[in-house]
Amino acid sequence: MSRQLDPVTTAALGRFLAESGSDAPSSNYEAVLRVLFTAVWNREGWGKGEAAGQDKIVEREKVKASQEALKKLGYEPGPLDGKFGPATLASIEVFQQDTGMKIDGLLSRNTHDSIQRALLLIGEKPKGQV
Repeated sequence: MSRQLDPVTTAALGRFLAESGSDAPSSNYEAVLRVLFTAVWNREGWGKGEAAGQDKIVEREKVKASQEALKKLGYEPGPLDGKFGPATLASIEVFQQDTGMKIDGLLSRNTHDSIQRALLLIGEKPKGQV
């Protein structure tokens, strides 16, 4: 992503930020993404434990290990605290997209294992296809 926003998108984000009560400037890409992902997080019921698939999330220590691995792999999972939050979900979605996985943002056992394998294989060339 270029991280460049056209004037129409910037204006729409400015309106959204004003309506949501956020003080994040629409020119700060990371701040805007955080506000957007938090809004989606709340709308989908993650904070209340009501999101579809939430029961598939791995244990807290594996969430933290995945967050640390995602950070080393160049993703932005948010705080490395073992809490599955909106930034972690967003970074998992990008990881899943980059690796050709089904994109659901869930940190299931399969996704956790894929993240750990990716960390082990940094800089390795593929030896073949399975």
